Amino acid sequence: MTRAETVLDTAWIWALAQELDSRATALQFITQFLQMLPARVARINHALGKNDQNYAMDAVLSLASSASMAGAHQLAQHCRTIGHEVKAGNLGTARHASLTLDSHALNLTGEITELLDRAGTEQPGPGLNNDPVHAGP
Repeated sequence: MTRAETVLDTAWIWALAQELDSRATALQFITQFLQMLPARVARINHALGKNDQNYAMDAVLSLASSASMAGAHQLAQHCRTIGHEVKAGNLGTARHASLTLDSHALNLTGEITELLDRAGTEQPGPGLNNDPVHAGP
């Protein structure tokens, strides 16, 4: 499976935890990403529905960027595809491509929720260790 096909790359999240030197901060980031996901998807759909190319591009880039940071590579790639169409002025094609955003978001929500549940209930260990420097993916 390529990185773009991965719904949620947990190794990416644990690498973020190492970079931040904080597992808690990485989990907080992914939690906030999850909380903001429905509004970000709605913003894209709203902008495309209004045929607002600039607003749509801003919304797509925002979600693509945050999805990449969260390890949500599949969603990020889908947003980049939509963004390519928006940039080219093909708003109808972008709208058509955006029809699957909700299903991408739903799949991602399930994986993030499962990750957060495991992180909150499991004992520290590989990938869940409180010491991100020594945590495994």
